[in-house]
Amino acid sequence: MRGDRPWLLLFGVGDTLICRAKTPGHLEVVAEVTVEMFGGGPALGSLAGMRTAGMTELRIARELLGRAGVPVGPELDREAGMFCGEVSRRYAARCPDDLTAAAIPGIPGVLAELEARPDVVLGLVTGCARGVAETKLAAAGLGRYFPSSIGGFGDDAEDRQLLVPLARARAGRKHGSEWPRERTVVIGDTPSDVVCARADGVRCVAVAFGDYTEADLTAVHPQRVACDAGQLLTAIELETIREGAARCTL
Repeated sequence: MRGDRPWLLLFGVGDTLICRAKTPGHLEVVAEVTVEMFGGGPALGSLAGMRTAGMTELRIARELLGRAGVPVGPELDREAGMFCGEVSRRYAARCPDDLTAAAIPGIPGVLAELEARPDVVLGLVTGCARGVAETKLAAAGLGRYFPSSIGGFGDDAEDRQLLVPLARARAGRKHGSEWPRERTVVIGDTPSDVVCARADGVRCVAVAFGDYTEADLTAVHPQRVACDAGQLLTAIELETIREGAARCTL
C-alpha cells in the first residue's frame, strides 16, 4: 500500500544544506568551462548581475551564452554530458577538503534526526551536476545522508522541472515501484523549488536560508516556509505525520 511507503524527502544543496557564500568557486568553474567549450571570450564568463539560485548548470551556461550574444542551439544539448563532467572534475580538484563550516547551522542535526526515522528516505534535487553535489556534501560532512542513486541533478536535464519526477523514478526503482507523489516532499530555498514541486504534484517546504526571503517564498505558496533549521524540522514533521494526505493541488 502507498500509505506504507516511507516519505521521500528531496533536498536542494545550495542555501538549503550548504551556504552558497561559503562555497565559492563553483559558478566560476561553470563560467570557465562555458567559455572554453562554446567560445565568446572573457566577457562571457562574467556572472555579474546573474541570480543563479535555482538554475541548473546547463541553464546558467545558456544564460551566459545568451548575454554574450553567442548563438547556442543543439550544441549545448549534445555536449551536456561532457560539459557537466568537466565542471564536476574541475570543481572536485579545487573544492576545499573541509567545508564543514559551510553547512547551514543546525542542518547536520536535522539530517541526523531524519535519518533515524524508519519512515523517511533522503534524496536530492539540485541544479548542481551529481559530481559537484557529491563533492560539496562530502566536504561539508553531509554526504553520508544521501544515497547517490536517489536524486535529480543538473546533469540530468537543463529544465529543473524534470528533476523531481526523475528523483521519484530513481527512488522507486531502488525500492521496487514508482514513488507516490503523496509521499514526497521537496525542500528548497528558491521559488523554482516550489514551482518544480507543484509541477510534479508534490508538496514543498521552502527554506529562507539564502537570497530569497520568507516573503519571497510565501508569495509562491509552498506548503510551509522555515527560517531556520529548527523550524525546518518542525515543518517536515508536520508534513509527514499526515498519513494518506491528498496529492498537492496548489
